[in-house]
Amino acid sequence: MSRLVPNAGALRLATIVTVSLGVVVLVAGLTAGAGLAIEVALGSIAVMTMVVREASMAAKAVFVALTAALVAAADYAIQPWAMAALVAFAALAAIPFTARYGPVGAALPIVVVATGAQAEVVEPWHAAIGVLLAAATLVALVRLLKVPLMPAEPVGVRVALVHGVTLALVAGAVTGVVISQGWGHGVWIVFGLSAVLLPNAHHARGEASARIVGTLGGAAAGVLVAAALPPAVDLALAGVALVLALGHAIAGENRMFAGFVTAAIVLGAAAAAPGSEWSTAAQRLGFTVAGALVGAAAAWVFLRRLSPDVRAK
Repeated sequence: MSRLVPNAGALRLATIVTVSLGVVVLVAGLTAGAGLAIEVALGSIAVMTMVVREASMAAKAVFVALTAALVAAADYAIQPWAMAALVAFAALAAIPFTARYGPVGAALPIVVVATGAQAEVVEPWHAAIGVLLAAATLVALVRLLKVPLMPAEPVGVRVALVHGVTLALVAGAVTGVVISQGWGHGVWIVFGLSAVLLPNAHHARGEASARIVGTLGGAAAGVLVAAALPPAVDLALAGVALVLALGHAIAGENRMFAGFVTAAIVLGAAAAAPGSEWSTAAQRLGFTVAGALVGAAAAWVFLRRLSPDVRAK
């Protein structure tokens, strides 16, 4: 359990932050409907990695504004080519943040796809306001509770550029194919792909493998649990996963943080687009694993070449 649950102090802070955020989700749902509640939940996942990093408030504000604009635009990306282009743009737009702070924008393509899949119930203003509410709540709580921030993990412009372009090309192409072919759960490929294709994949093999295993574990657990339980429970468990993710972030345990963030994303997306049949779970899990394998292959081909000292480790 000690590997899954962060230390008591970190867990206590994370619980306070997440429960407070849950209250905002509940109030949003009661006052403005499910669309706003969904976007507050997804928005919190999208911006949390940046909010809990050591970065200027100006940088965080720009990142939040970018995220809000992307999810609002996702409501208008009806055609497959439009969604593919938006996913690619999300990956490219994250490059400056990746260069300076590390993999803070990994969830942007995921949230764009998840929002686009819910275009019928999520209004553009719901999408943007949901992200802004989530960010404001997280920033206020982090400052009020004096939550320790994760150190920045700068990777440099070269690595960030190659990562962003690679993710844009691969995720954009995959998104266009699965939507144009009408693969109902095919967008889950983007979940696994974006979560695994990280800019620090050029690190030592053990680090990269640990992140991939953690991501796949979180995705698999989220998909299977979501199939067995009703959407309301899925959303509650997404909150639990978010507590554990934030707790590990506070404790500086990046690998576990990545796994629980992935589980939170999958559970949140499953709650937004429920499908209780096990065949649905199998499809989603299959697409997620396929995306993760594509992401791992892309990282191996493109990113590891940037780190000649890897072979020496």
